[in-house]
Amino acid sequence: MKLLILEFEAADVIVDDLLEKLLLPTEADIQLQYIEYKMEENKIADLDNFYHKEIKRTEDKIHNFISMTTLLNQEQSKTVLLFLMYIKYTYSGFFAVDILDKVINRFWFQFK
Repeated sequence: MKLLILEFEAADVIVDDLLEKLLLPTEADIQLQYIEYKMEENKIADLDNFYHKEIKRTEDKIHNFISMTTLLNQEQSKTVLLFLMYIKYTYSGFFAVDILDKVINRFWFQFK
């Protein structure tokens, strides 16, 4: 995280990847992905097939997220929150409007 702060602009997609890893997935994300898929493909997707695949993928992501976060102690988790808040207030213009709020509010807020 220190390197990302010192060389933020050079870090480019590393920060995006990190935010994705720090975001607790939810089932609501599946609906958003379906809408995006429908718009990209310009067709109506097979809902059953889509939801079964995405639910499994989301469950796997949730399990991975829980496995990752349980390795951190309270201080380390608080450090992650402080890092996210720093990025939000310093570089918010680099990201989609609400991604940093989502990352913080879905899980990391509890370490204030």
